[in-house]
This record gives sequence, C-alpha cells and structure tokens, in this order.
Amino acid sequence: MIQRSPKDFDTCKTAAEALMANNQYAEAEHHLKKALQGFKDKRLMHMLAECYGKSGKIEQQCELLSEIIDLFPDENETIKEIGLLQFESANFTTAQHCLTQAVRSGIRTREVL
Repeated sequence: MIQRSPKDFDTCKTAAEALMANNQYAEAEHHLKKALQGFKDKRLMHMLAECYGKSGKIEQQCELLSEIIDLFPDENETIKEIGLLQFESANFTTAQHCLTQAVRSGIRTREVL
C-alpha cells in the first residue's frame, strides 16, 4: 500500500473537483486516480466514473461502477446508474436486471425513470 499524507489526498481531490467544475475531465481523471492509489474512497470513485462518462469512456465507467457495487453492495444509486448506462447502450437485458434490482433495493420507480 502506498503511504501518503492526508494533505496529498486532499490536494488531489481539490484539484479534481476544480477541474471537473471546468469540464476538464481528462485532467481530473489523472488527479482522481492518484488520490485513489492504495485505497478505495466511494465518493472519489464516483467522481472518476463521472469523468469516464463525460470523456466517452463508457466501458471504463461501467467497470468502475461495478467495482463500487462489489466494494459497497448496498450502493443502490450505483446499480441504478449502471442500469441507465446499459439502457443508453442498448444492452436492454443487463439494464432491466440492474434497474429491477435498484427498484427492489429501495429506489423509487420515479427516480429510475
């Protein structure tokens, strides 16, 4: 595991947030990956998934969202997000499975649609 100070983590996180606010997703991706080295932070993983999506890296986005679900199984919003991405990609069977699971886990139907 990489040893870093909390200051390094905060610096990377702050830089990524600023870059994302300016739609500089490729640059933010670099800082988020650096911040995530050695441990998993759900919020930063979601930010990285957003960068992937905004940069058109849908496959990487789905893989990261799946990893979030593996690490944090009660992450219903992530299940819904994967379902919507799969629907947009015309992967209807996977989309139906994810969205059904999200609804069964407590996401209200109106939130899914």
